[in-house]
Amino acid sequence: SFLLFMAAKASQEVLERVYKLVPSCTRSLRRMGDPVQYKDLNSIETHQLIHDMREEMHDQFGIGIAAPQVGVEKRIFMAFLPHHISDKVQTMPETIFVNPVVAALDDEQFTMHESCLSIPNKIGRLQRYKKVLVNYFNEDGLPFTMEANGFVAAVIQHEQDHLNGILYTDRLAKDSDLYDVEEFFKTNTLPEEEGTWKKHKGHTKLGGLKLLTPTHVLLELSRIVHQFPGGGLPEKE
Repeated sequence: SFLLFMAAKASQEVLERVYKLVPSCTRSLRRMGDPVQYKDLNSIETHQLIHDMREEMHDQFGIGIAAPQVGVEKRIFMAFLPHHISDKVQTMPETIFVNPVVAALDDEQFTMHESCLSIPNKIGRLQRYKKVLVNYFNEDGLPFTMEANGFVAAVIQHEQDHLNGILYTDRLAKDSDLYDVEEFFKTNTLPEEEGTWKKHKGHTKLGGLKLLTPTHVLLELSRIVHQFPGGGLPEKE
């Protein structure tokens, strides 16, 4: 049938990579990502984007990647925590976060050492909130909430920063907190941070929490949330 033909054609089109990591000077890395419309989730373009993000992340041995890193100013990121990261970090299968809204559960912060696919051969020391809650949609447009702690919380904050035009180097307290990877590991070892997560279907009210997603983004999301089946992002109380 025509539909089967189109589906086969779409599956073939996503096999050849279109989106690739862009240089650190690229505009998309400094722009606010646009919310993803529900009608666009099942488009060939979005399937292609997610496919290519996944390929780029694995090619570079990354544990997360955001759409702006491949030149697309959309609010989508992906996280993947394999078992070999650390015995203290809970594994996470590839998880797609569409239109995420992130909030800190309290004011506690911790020191994290981070690197980034967009800034190769560097590692930086910075502060992140230790516990976060994130409301998001999956690639099928269904709402979920994830509560993340420690290492996992830092990954989520790092990737959400990309959606807001922020690089981790912007958050360094001082220039000397950025190191060349080879030089750093000659004299340092990374502390093994614990990291856990749990998720459930539906969104959680974020009233009273410190929102880490810009207010104007929340307003934009509130205008399109009705498009998504199964519930939407709750308003701040």
